[in-house]
Amino acid sequence: MIGMFQDLLQPKELILSIHSSILQIFKKHEILDSVPFSYYRALKRKKTDLIKLGLFENEKKRLNKMGEKNILPGREKYKIQIIDLINSEKSKRKKKTIRGN
Repeated sequence: MIGMFQDLLQPKELILSIHSSILQIFKKHEILDSVPFSYYRALKRKKTDLIKLGLFENEKKRLNKMGEKNILPGREKYKIQIIDLINSEKSKRKKKTIRGN
């Protein structure tokens, strides 16, 4: 069905229609042409952990800021950065819990 209307859609709109799961997490204005969808997917995969730690909204902003400034790391490096961020925050919270007891 999308193929029939492909000529009517702009490239970004076509991609958004294909990646509707990303639209469930990001508002249309939060998705930048300068950030490849693979980065949004990488962030989406870690959404649950980031939300639990209160880091998701800040990471969305950081990702888009890097895209605007054209300083995105490679996708695999970005994935590692997200994992490191999650692990670092979990470690900080664990230390606080241990000290608190």
